[in-house]
Amino acid sequence: MSQPMLHAHPSAVIVITVHHDTITQCARLVLGESHTVSRTWKRIGRGLWQSHEPEFLEAEERIGPELAEYLDGLDLPTDVADLLPPPIGASVEVGHG
Repeated sequence: MSQPMLHAHPSAVIVITVHHDTITQCARLVLGESHTVSRTWKRIGRGLWQSHEPEFLEAEERIGPELAEYLDGLDLPTDVADLLPPPIGASVEVGHG
């Protein structure tokens, strides 16, 4: 049985999930209450990534300025995404040079 969030230990949890064509950054701040924010980046071309979601600083009131600034300052692990195979059946751009 899980305990209510009001009794959880204060914590910040940051998870980055990397796939060949998407990178998702998710953070949860627990300080009495739990607040979760996320941002997903999609590959739109070779070496190009785009997110339509707002920067984490826009969630500063929910997750605090320190965590928001940290998240916005993280480099996307695009090199890791490039190492992963694309989903089966997806078209793949082949680089030359």
